[in-house]
Amino acid sequence: MANQHDPYANGGPDEVFVAPPTSPSDDDFDFTEPPGWPKVVGIFSILFASLGLVCGGVGLVWMFVGPGMMQSAAGNMEGGMPPSLTTRNTTLLAITMISTIWAVLLLVSGILTIQRKPVARLSHLVWAAGAIVLTVVSIKMQLDMQAEMAQWMKDNPSAEFTMNAKQGGGAGNLIGLVLGIVLGLSWPTFCFIWFGLIKTKPEQMTGGIESPAA
Repeated sequence: MANQHDPYANGGPDEVFVAPPTSPSDDDFDFTEPPGWPKVVGIFSILFASLGLVCGGVGLVWMFVGPGMMQSAAGNMEGGMPPSLTTRNTTLLAITMISTIWAVLLLVSGILTIQRKPVARLSHLVWAAGAIVLTVVSIKMQLDMQAEMAQWMKDNPSAEFTMNAKQGGGAGNLIGLVLGIVLGLSWPTFCFIWFGLIKTKPEQMTGGIESPAA
């Protein structure tokens, strides 16, 4: 005891003793950073949903006002226009309305993904299944409408509409069809693969961190 060093033995009354630094424990570094992919996927879903809402809204407006405008144009065009352009297609109107509503589901799914809610996986899978069905039905209807127009032009070769269409060629319809297929199937297919085969567990979205209770 006589040889034990007293850290305060030689210090004055104003001297401050500083304890030696301690090595950090493992608990100080026990932090798992959550995965970053939910933010990226969620943002893309919100962007595609916004595009779907805009296109769906414009399409609905056109289906209500377009046939009347086309009827007026057909009255000033020799030979008229195909009936598919001057009449309202109720089936196509219903598909467009459902597609617009379906875009709302994608918007909600994107927000839930950014919030790392496990239910976002199921909502994306449900949306993807419906989106693929709606895209296939829409493409089938577009092909049928193009076939009807082609038959009408064949039956009315001297109509002004037919002659203008022949001068313009059919590249525009083909490009529009290809774009419709790519835009309509690309993100749903990705969501099916991503949420159905790759990210199938809640901890892959949350990083094992439980979200705080609301």
